[in-house]
Amino acid sequence: MPMDTPPPRGAALSDDDRLLVAHCAALSFPSASGSPSSAASASASFQVHHASRPYPCAAFVFPPTWSAAGWMPSSPDAGGRAPFGDAEVDPALFPSLRSVGSGVPARASAAFVAAFRGLLDGSPLQTEVSKAVAEEKRVVFTGHSSGGSIATLAAIWFLENCTRRGSVNQAQPFCVTFGAPLVGDNVFNHAVRREGWSQCILHFIMPLDIIPRIPLAPLASSREQIQSVLDWLSPHSPNFSPVGNSLVIPEFYETLLRSTLSIASHEACSFMGCTSSILGTLTYFIELSPYRPCGTYLFLTSTDQLIVLTNSDAVLQLLFYCLQLDPQQQLLDAAARSLSAHWEYESIKQSVMQEIGCVDYLRAISSSLLGTQMNGTAIGGLELSKEAMLSLAAAAQWEKQREINQAKIDANCSKIQEALKSLNEYKRTCELHEVSYYDSFKLQREVHDFNSNVRRLVEPLDIANYYRHSKNEDTGSYL
Repeated sequence: MPMDTPPPRGAALSDDDRLLVAHCAALSFPSASGSPSSAASASASFQVHHASRPYPCAAFVFPPTWSAAGWMPSSPDAGGRAPFGDAEVDPALFPSLRSVGSGVPARASAAFVAAFRGLLDGSPLQTEVSKAVAEEKRVVFTGHSSGGSIATLAAIWFLENCTRRGSVNQAQPFCVTFGAPLVGDNVFNHAVRREGWSQCILHFIMPLDIIPRIPLAPLASSREQIQSVLDWLSPHSPNFSPVGNSLVIPEFYETLLRSTLSIASHEACSFMGCTSSILGTLTYFIELSPYRPCGTYLFLTSTDQLIVLTNSDAVLQLLFYCLQLDPQQQLLDAAARSLSAHWEYESIKQSVMQEIGCVDYLRAISSSLLGTQMNGTAIGGLELSKEAMLSLAAAAQWEKQREINQAKIDANCSKIQEALKSLNEYKRTCELHEVSYYDSFKLQREVHDFNSNVRRLVEPLDIANYYRHSKNEDTGSYL
């Protein structure tokens, strides 16, 4: 029997954050009796609401789209890459979304980026945002389903244009999404974390919700199946039961499970240190989705437990393991539960105002693994297999090691700068003698010094290349 382990308490949402999240939930899921006069509609594609609690703010609400055309480019000319519909982001629109070392731009959903660009060019969004900034109101972006993905892009755009380049007194935006699909790739995620924007973007997720995971499946070959899913979820559609789609929806659910398994397994092998060359070879035959989680994820598992994760690798593992089927569960029932979960976020309007606990999930996982032989553990209201716990613990360790490496680099930053300064001075001196610094290096008088320098500079690269190609498996160690 699984044991229920008391989880470590994480950093709780502040009272102001709770009020704002509840406000966003109320706007994203308006009641049928809600008064239209309480909201000022700025456009058919978004609404702006002004509030004074917990502080003066302007909330921009983006509605979801229930058409598969809004999830993927309509044609290859639209810029999306088959089969996942991703494309490089425009550096002029998102200059920070790139790799610092190589300068390679991040990739994101071409359809969602095009929809957001359409709002910038064809709606009063920029005008309304500028007005809120001028009135010194905090800008909030929110949305449910695909509207949450647009809200994420809007928040990053605001951070690029209004906070980073604008007044230092401008408060950072607050982005709250509910069941939002993944938007960008690893470069996208790393850039957001590098800029310190992750804490501004909160994604509320139901553990079984299918919608956030849809970009992990091949979109181009699943257009009709995705449309069936969206038809069932749409409040404007009569297909409120998966019975009418008894074949299409379970088939897509199975495809999604397989795709998520492939990605989660590949990533787990990477951060667990798998050195087999097969791992790299498989990617030539199986194309994996580039989309990865970005921001802070909050999994609402019960009325009094909220799992908080900022580790993208751990979120990806959880997105897979939460969907693992029970041996006694039928595929159709599992698909129906996953679809129904997409409309269960309305409870946040009430539950988030209570003393809902925030669980430091990765620390809880690490504590549970110490000296335990359990086959499964329920932490924070979420039951996971031992395999899932090991994958999450490995993701946490991988993140910890990256932080240690970064700390070492930061500690040696001054030494690195001094070495680079000496190298630049050496280059300048050589150029004054009309000899390139590399030729000057080769023309050293002492052969012994030259050989020592070559060995010190080249041999580490040769050793790394030797093991990268797994030559040690055939001929033994390098030395």
